[in-house]
Amino acid sequence: MRNRSVAVSALATVLVLACASAVQAEYVEQRPGYHFTPPEDWMNDPNGPMYLNGLYHLFYQSNPFDPWWATMHWGHAVSTDLFHWQHLPIALSPDQTYDANGVFSGSATIIEDGMPVLMYTAVDDSNFETQAVAYPANISDPFLTNWTKPYFNPIVPDGILPDFVDPYNVRDDTTAWNGNGGAWFALIGAKLDYPNTTNVNVSYGGALLVTSAAYGGLSKWEYVKVFHTNTYGGDMWECPDFYPVNRSDPNSLWVMKASANGGDTWATFHYSPASQKLTLASNDIAYDEYQAYDLGWSFYASKSFYDPLIQSQVVFGWLREEDNDATTRGWASAQTVPRVVSLDTDGVSILQNPHPNILSLRSNNVTYTNLPVSSNMPYRLPLIADQADIEFSVSLPYPLPSSEIERVMTPEMVLKRYNMTVSNDSIIYGVNVRVSNGGEESTPLYFAIDPSALSADAIAKAAPASPFIAQFGFTRTSSSQTNQGSTTPINGHVKVDRPTGSQGSITFSMRALVDHSVVEVFVQGGRVRATGRIYPVRADSMFIEVFSEQTIASQSINIKAYQLLDSMPAPPIP
Repeated sequence: MRNRSVAVSALATVLVLACASAVQAEYVEQRPGYHFTPPEDWMNDPNGPMYLNGLYHLFYQSNPFDPWWATMHWGHAVSTDLFHWQHLPIALSPDQTYDANGVFSGSATIIEDGMPVLMYTAVDDSNFETQAVAYPANISDPFLTNWTKPYFNPIVPDGILPDFVDPYNVRDDTTAWNGNGGAWFALIGAKLDYPNTTNVNVSYGGALLVTSAAYGGLSKWEYVKVFHTNTYGGDMWECPDFYPVNRSDPNSLWVMKASANGGDTWATFHYSPASQKLTLASNDIAYDEYQAYDLGWSFYASKSFYDPLIQSQVVFGWLREEDNDATTRGWASAQTVPRVVSLDTDGVSILQNPHPNILSLRSNNVTYTNLPVSSNMPYRLPLIADQADIEFSVSLPYPLPSSEIERVMTPEMVLKRYNMTVSNDSIIYGVNVRVSNGGEESTPLYFAIDPSALSADAIAKAAPASPFIAQFGFTRTSSSQTNQGSTTPINGHVKVDRPTGSQGSITFSMRALVDHSVVEVFVQGGRVRATGRIYPVRADSMFIEVFSEQTIASQSINIKAYQLLDSMPAPPIP
């Protein structure tokens, strides 16, 4: 086990500095310890996650020969808990004429009699995209190591899709679900080309609905209709997903997700399996920032599956690298921690939070309640870790009299210090992660709160049921002393519940998962997710700090921080 998180007191900082040279090389590779990574070479989209016969399976897009994208294969790993993984041989390779240019993304479906079927996009040597299936070569093998492609592939007959579907951009099958009369249904992402009045095509992304007969092994599919599209979700929807939030409720809302415009975006629907009718419940896909699966550019091409052990839908997302050092490291990309999807209190929005099995990785920890953080004096926790699970919250009086706000630094100085792009009069609270001993490297995660919106007058004018809007973000200008990786900030807005009644307190909270080059944050109970890659190069960049750039007499700052153990296999020895 690569245990690179060591508990020490603040007085033992010198020990970290003393061992810096010995471990410097390990920090160059930036490999996460508990986020899924390939053993080596390239990985992108998660494919076909499923739980079967006591094992979780995760497949993924893979170039098993080099640490960059090329002709795609399906990598494969298994786990008993979604964190401790065993890598297996490549599951699918581009070895047929219809998939000679790549075995692209798809899903796994467990059909009648418990048989798993992999559906994937096959790309031939002319880059024509169609769909194919694979079956276990030996269903009694618990690892499902080997897969076979049937003679009748591809499974979507030529000519059945409408002319407006671009045949070079129709891919990424969803997991199939049982619908009307026991038939199977699935979605395929597509680029839809419609001629306009000037005979120039206008393209929109969309999801195609296809169907296959019951007890047919998903061996032949027929086109039904364009299931959903809109005019602001880009010109191609990749990696669609469609699933009920609560499978035990026949009236459950369904989530549709599309990877579009460079990010993953969602909407919830009322769905009738009998009529295949959709009715929007939330705002539509790509409508605004609140429809983002994740605010970070790194997050893309997510895929979900149903976890029967917790009776919830679970999502993995591909985390793209944000530097150019994969060739040197010999591997590229990670997956998010598995995220559990649930419904928010508004009844139409989704929450995402880490799978509860991550708790088994928690180790040494510190807890502070009502932490006395002074303005301009960050509090450094007596815990150092480059793998951490941090729960942070700040509660403020509601309403907040301006007379209670004491500032030491001018707002302009605060924004410059943390490279923030927020209103000058914002009040700032946050957590600094991957901080070096002298502050040369750091990544601040922060709330920026408009104090005027918490005044008694503003509260009196606000609708009681309307959420308070705050800004959350993290900056990466100082994440790497050698300027590795992106310095683009990640930020957005988050809805915060107001207290009932005219007086009380309002709480802003986040949970941050830090794992070497990954920072994954869940804000306000998972209402907003923000993930980014950082690339600290200093061996002492393992401190955690709490900061507040003002003092409010009745503020309450609370934090729990845990070291997290490694769960991935040790990487190959060069």
